[in-house]
Amino acid sequence: MIKRKELQKKSLAAVMAASMTMSLLPGTALADATSGVLADGTYESTAHVTRTAEDDEDENAWDEYDVNVKITVADGKFSDIAVTPGSGYNTENATYFKKAATNSKGFKTKLLGKDATIENIEGWDIVSGATRTSNAVKTAALAATQKATPTPEAVDTTALEKAIADAEALKEADYTADSWKAVQTALTAAKSALSAKESQSAVDTAKDALNTAVKGLVKAPTPTATRQQRQPQPQRRPRPRLQLSRWLTF
Repeated sequence: MIKRKELQKKSLAAVMAASMTMSLLPGTALADATSGVLADGTYESTAHVTRTAEDDEDENAWDEYDVNVKITVADGKFSDIAVTPGSGYNTENATYFKKAATNSKGFKTKLLGKDATIENIEGWDIVSGATRTSNAVKTAALAATQKATPTPEAVDTTALEKAIADAEALKEADYTADSWKAVQTALTAAKSALSAKESQSAVDTAKDALNTAVKGLVKAPTPTATRQQRQPQPQRRPRPRLQLSRWLTF
């Protein structure tokens, strides 16, 4: 009797959790407001497969367990779906799990490749013969849409790398100290942006700042000659060579 009450409490908690999840969906910030398609990224959550009062008549048939749903969205489609059993799972649950997850009417089979919308998740039909597991899978999937790990933005650093290489090829002696210092400051920031690859905007900003600093370089003045170097030196007339024959004449 005590076990039945505990199971009923768990069932109530599961229903409340599902209700809370559904209430969050209308305000999903991750979905495109126009198409309803989820942003590209990875979505993951876990739900509990809960027994109900009906299941208590056959307590040895299966045990409660967790299911984890991980959804990957790429180009607005469900590009990958992984449904895996978690804590409490055993071989007695295998038939129910496969029906709800990967069989012909399973969650993965029906949704993989379709538009990544909450509507498609909600529209997936609960699988007969695996009602409890199906409910948990759908609950986990809907909850997952609230916790996305966005796909990292592709960042093109080609132009920034060229700007850095061009700046490093310059010679300090050719430019004034102040203009050279400005380039070195921009160069340091550019290298940091290249390493971080935080976003395309950050990379482009660092590249533009470095190029601007390089364009602002001021040529160092040409060294002036000293006074002695400027004054022409008098030319010395070569001394005539005495012919040997003159010295030998007596």
